[in-house]
Amino acid sequence: MTALFSGVGPEWTTREVPVPEPGHGQIVVRAHAVALNNADASMLAAADPTSGGTGKQYQAGYQFASEVTAVGDGVTTPVIGDRVMGTAPGSFAPVRPRRPPPRPARP
Repeated sequence: MTALFSGVGPEWTTREVPVPEPGHGQIVVRAHAVALNNADASMLAAADPTSGGTGKQYQAGYQFASEVTAVGDGVTTPVIGDRVMGTAPGSFAPVRPRRPPPRPARP
């Protein structure tokens, strides 16, 4: 799967990363929508080594709306196929949130 990163220059870059396996009490989701916000923009600016930044790579995205694709041991809800939303660092790639709330049904 493709992830969005900063810290390698002044622009976002994409990179292929492996699809994770859920650990105990975790789920894996497929993101359908992910938000970038001012925190991501600040991290991009602070990480840009061409402008004196740290060069520390940062995986973008925080808020997400997704569908559960795998569940780990000990998870009884949500189940595979459930739509969920929540927050997790690095949402523009593999996400393993612990207990996201269900996404509200459309009216």
